[in-house]
Amino acid sequence: MPDRVSATPAPGWNALERAMGVPYPLWSPAALRRLVRACSESDVVHVHDCLYFPNLVAFLAARRARRPVLVTQHIGHVPYRNPLLRAAHAAANRLLGALVLGGADQVVFESETVRRYFSRFARFRRPAMLVQNGVDTQRFRPATAEERRAHRLRLGVPPDKPLLLFLGRFVEKKGLPVLRQLAQRFPHAHWLFAGWGPLDPASWRLPNATVVHSPATGELSALYQAADLLVLPSMGEGFPLSVQEAMACGTPALVGEDTAARILRGYHETELDFLRDVLAAEITYARTKRFWD
Repeated sequence: MPDRVSATPAPGWNALERAMGVPYPLWSPAALRRLVRACSESDVVHVHDCLYFPNLVAFLAARRARRPVLVTQHIGHVPYRNPLLRAAHAAANRLLGALVLGGADQVVFESETVRRYFSRFARFRRPAMLVQNGVDTQRFRPATAEERRAHRLRLGVPPDKPLLLFLGRFVEKKGLPVLRQLAQRFPHAHWLFAGWGPLDPASWRLPNATVVHSPATGELSALYQAADLLVLPSMGEGFPLSVQEAMACGTPALVGEDTAARILRGYHETELDFLRDVLAAEITYARTKRFWD
């Protein structure tokens, strides 16, 4: 961590994610008091996403202290399978989301799809900006054959089997139920699940699955480099950073129709040709056919 950056732990209650697969941590009263004090003492308050309870507290504290607020919004509509969750999330976006995004001094979206979604009902103080996720290509780069073998040895995965990687939160939105079926259907491939959450693949007790819980940031490139394919059947996302990082490591990505459609809708026509070229180069029949034959 840079010397000029400090981090303060915030104890909280995360039962909603464990029970329903919805990431919505509720901070302790002491942590919220520290947050309010930090907002009042700051020059600018920057929050990521508009619905998390600590972010709502930070927004209100900053407005009360007359501090400028910057909001980076990552997600829009999430098509939960549960109709009540889906309706509740949509209503929260229209009420709380519109309040926070409309009251912020500047809003930045990381996806054109998300910007279009909120622009239908939110009124921004200034024109919203689009700043897409970036990838550190010095850290996320293709590996040599020797590096790939070393990564697999360290991870304890078979060196001679196709290695399929999922990296993200273990929740419904990321497609964990689909991944469980795939892992059972394709036992000849080894599956590497890296992340955290209530739908823990370790509980499936599959002989062809290895789980890395809560990998550190410095471990991510090795996970991508060790894999033959990133599999991400998620819903309600723009262009997931894990897909970009995997492709920067030379590892192709297999995504669901929802994510693929959002990726293509989120780019201007001048960028689509480049994106199609990248996808064609990365997701090739020669690299993937052995997994699905």
